[in-house]
Amino acid sequence: MQKLSVTVRDMAGLDTLRPLTGGVSIAEGAAPEGTVFVLRDDRGNAVPLQTSVLARWKDGSVRWVLLDFQSKPPADGKLGYVLSWGEAIQPKQPDVVVCQSTDEGPTLESGTVTVSLADGALLSISDRFDVVFSLTDSKGQVCDAVVESAGIETTGKLRSTLSLLGSFRTPAGDRVFQFRLRATTYAGLSTIRLEPLILIDADEGIVQRIRELKLALRPHSKAGSARLGGDPGWKGPAASAVRLFQYDDEHHALQGAEGSGGKAPGWAELNDGQSDVAVALRDFWQQWPKSLEASSDGLSIGLFPLVRGRRLRAHRTVVQASVSL
Repeated sequence: MQKLSVTVRDMAGLDTLRPLTGGVSIAEGAAPEGTVFVLRDDRGNAVPLQTSVLARWKDGSVRWVLLDFQSKPPADGKLGYVLSWGEAIQPKQPDVVVCQSTDEGPTLESGTVTVSLADGALLSISDRFDVVFSLTDSKGQVCDAVVESAGIETTGKLRSTLSLLGSFRTPAGDRVFQFRLRATTYAGLSTIRLEPLILIDADEGIVQRIRELKLALRPHSKAGSARLGGDPGWKGPAASAVRLFQYDDEHHALQGAEGSGGKAPGWAELNDGQSDVAVALRDFWQQWPKSLEASSDGLSIGLFPLVRGRRLRAHRTVVQASVSL
């Protein structure tokens, strides 16, 4: 039996169970084809593990293996695990698994969380929220994202991913450029990871000018109270239509309410009458300009936010947003 130590370190100060995905390298010949990997915690107990071989050596043995599991390290602390292989034991199965379905279109389901295609939107989340992706072009036209193909990209009991491919279309139906959106669900967790990506492949022109690009979460029922994270942040009725705008890496301002601050943590919360739903954008202030807005229409993340009175340049186009029900 061979072993490899794996350490999980908390970087957010949160004492909650979280999904982890990461690759580890294996020496040539150490894990021949058909090897079963097992993960144990610091007490020697096997924990649910999903694996996928990313690369192999010339002899067919595993070179890189992708690990998916869930961990709850202490806030600002770390937790040790041991990855082993070469023993006659099967990995432990999770109590709740991610189920996939394609009978009526690709669908992911885990516990009370369901992600599926939606009419008039990209995705429907648990029949409570719709995910909408849109851009405003240089003429001020709102161009909706139209799905052209969809399928389950990653299949697993701990983590599965639904992938959408399509293009933004003007109100007249003209194609702007391509987009992709990945939605990932995790066994037993109420978290959904959204990964939007734009691909500048317009039929004409190399440079494409846009005014705004945003990813929105629209509730099926009337939005109630809302909250925007930050210092001091904001809390009130969603109908107030308040936007938190991170305009550089040191400053943010509230628009529609009084307030300003420094590096906003990049999360927002909304109550749809059933419970609170939260959205969070990874590396929010580092990727300025970015925005979070709460209104009667729901929550929206400004990936390239509409800028008024400032000349700014966005840093990145690949982002990861998380939704928690």
